[in-house]
Amino acid sequence: MGELADRLDALVVSARSPDGRVEAVVGDRGTTVSVSFQPGVYRRYGETALAHQLEQMARLAWTRYARDVSETIDFYYARADGDFRTHGEGVTDTPERRRYLQELAEIVVEASSPEEHVSLRTHALASWKVTIAAGALGRLSEGQFLDELHAAVETLLARYRFRMLRIRDDIYGLGIPRHPAAEATTSTPTPATREVVRVGLQLRRSER
Repeated sequence: MGELADRLDALVVSARSPDGRVEAVVGDRGTTVSVSFQPGVYRRYGETALAHQLEQMARLAWTRYARDVSETIDFYYARADGDFRTHGEGVTDTPERRRYLQELAEIVVEASSPEEHVSLRTHALASWKVTIAAGALGRLSEGQFLDELHAAVETLLARYRFRMLRIRDDIYGLGIPRHPAAEATTSTPTPATREVVRVGLQLRRSER
């Protein structure tokens, strides 16, 4: 089991925007995303055009990441016993797994950057909506914009993991503690949200 965990930890995927000028790198089990521009292109964008590029890049990055995770798990657990599969991560088709996948596919989360220059919305990490405030690209340097974008992505992914772990807990009874404060939709992940995600990740690793 440790070898699978190591391989999932090491998974890194990248994707470029349709125009090839922006790149996203996803790693750390999908918890971190790093976005970068090719030199000199940031000031060439308007808000609507850049938002479109980021939306398509995010969709491609997460499609690739989900594919690589699935292929890695399927390769190592094609012959796994039923005990692992009952926790919802194997390949066996069960009513619990079908419910788990259906509810994952219905997750919708939103997040904004600290100064609300960037707003994000995703449906199950498969489709994305990016909104950049009017005039933001003129006011912000490239570094400042990336700080805003990364903060929004971090918050959105924390909320997604929180929702995912809640679904897992409801279906598989992981025993994750309930923190009412973690339900709040604040602009940054709350300590309670981080604690719920931390406990959930520990439980997932202990299952392996």
